[in-house]
Amino acid sequence: MLPLVWSHNPLTTLKLIFSVESICFSYQKFDTAVLWLLQNHPKTLLRNLHSIADLPDCGSLYALVQILYVLLVQDGKDVHLHPERYNRDPYYKLLHDGVIDILVERLNSDIDKMKQHKLELEPSDYSPYYLTSQIDKYHRPRKISAAECCVSKTPWHDHPARTIFLRESIAGRLFPPESDQLEEWERLRKDFLVPLTNYYDRKDKVPYEKRYHRQGRDPCEVKKYLEEVKAAAAAGGSIGIIKPDALLPNEIIDFVFDEDVGVGAELQWKAMVDMYRTQKQGKGFGKFKNWLVAGSTNFALEVGLKILMSELSEEPWKGKLIGREDYQPDWSGEDDQSDWIQGHHDLKSKCELMWKSNYCGVFRAIELILELAVNANLKAEHMIKKVLVFNWENPQGSLLFEYAYEAKRRLFEKIRSKYKEKGYGDEVVPHILFWDVYDYPIPDSWICTQHPGFTTLSGFSDSLVKSFLDNGGEIDHHHVMEAVIAHKEYQPLVVVD
Repeated sequence: MLPLVWSHNPLTTLKLIFSVESICFSYQKFDTAVLWLLQNHPKTLLRNLHSIADLPDCGSLYALVQILYVLLVQDGKDVHLHPERYNRDPYYKLLHDGVIDILVERLNSDIDKMKQHKLELEPSDYSPYYLTSQIDKYHRPRKISAAECCVSKTPWHDHPARTIFLRESIAGRLFPPESDQLEEWERLRKDFLVPLTNYYDRKDKVPYEKRYHRQGRDPCEVKKYLEEVKAAAAAGGSIGIIKPDALLPNEIIDFVFDEDVGVGAELQWKAMVDMYRTQKQGKGFGKFKNWLVAGSTNFALEVGLKILMSELSEEPWKGKLIGREDYQPDWSGEDDQSDWIQGHHDLKSKCELMWKSNYCGVFRAIELILELAVNANLKAEHMIKKVLVFNWENPQGSLLFEYAYEAKRRLFEKIRSKYKEKGYGDEVVPHILFWDVYDYPIPDSWICTQHPGFTTLSGFSDSLVKSFLDNGGEIDHHHVMEAVIAHKEYQPLVVVD
């Protein structure tokens, strides 16, 4: 398979090999891909060492260690081969020296920062034990530090490091030849490696309540932009500074309650909705008409898309959302809140209503759609076209995935029967997109389009959300693949052989 996809698009293949999903989810598959790359495109691998080290999320520096390990033990002989291979194989020597150079460079930089008190270390960072308390409240760190590559936190990371003589090679660069290198290493470990490992482990973990900022833009960057929008509005010139597509719906929702920039968030939201409604019609954005969003997560993306889709839809769906605080989900805004249905309330009020609302399952949403459609005697062209359902499934493993798929298939057949019962044919049954945003320790993106009536999408990142919006809600394997490697750190990767 690798030769085929490489012949089709070598650069995309290279990026996918070193994507976070490839590195972190299956070392066996990653090792196979790296070995193929070593055997067929060694110059490309050598050229990209620094770029690999700079890749986002976990594992990029570990990946360099793993590359050396794969090359060294490719014959399955797990013995101390490094000295002999280093002396006889010029390519292995170049690759090994390149990896060690990167690690030493990163390590020296961190040690200098530590000595100059540029890192905000805490007393607990100097603990001789690696900090793992409350790990269930956090995601895996975004980046692995050079210090962590040098210490033994887990056997599966320690073994490759020992096999490639990682510590001995780094010690040879850092300490004078005449020194007692074991003693010097122990001092380095105690004074710098352990504190740095604990510091970055603590600093880069993303708290549970902020989990959806991972793989996204820095919130400080978003807030700075909204401050500029607010300031321009106060000066009477906000229209000129607002870029309608500058922020994603979830980024705006994240700041709508912010006392400093809430006004800017409201202005940005209005500009974004106007863009989707007018400027970009005819480029796929008209496909968002008559969508309905349901789900159980109530995080910023779900709330944002619920409101956005309702504002872009046509009558009688325009402005309608499924909500209510009781346990009988209904159309929010009925009776005394009918003016809210027409969009007379601001974004903040709409968000408050959504966050107060209880979970509404997809079948209850279908019942509400059909109830309104029958009462209004709607024709097929005016019906809801697609239903987007956010959920937390995490079907890890093939058996659980098959079970989840079968449950969705049975649900869809139940929905078809409901439409038939109300006098509508299959062509009116909305396509359902199940978007699984389970709180994965590592971002995992995949899509299943096996069934014609529904699609299952998994993963969350700004690039995936942007792809969804840019393509009018149409998303397939190609879009998911592009979203995985859309991060700016993937762009320096190059193919040279």
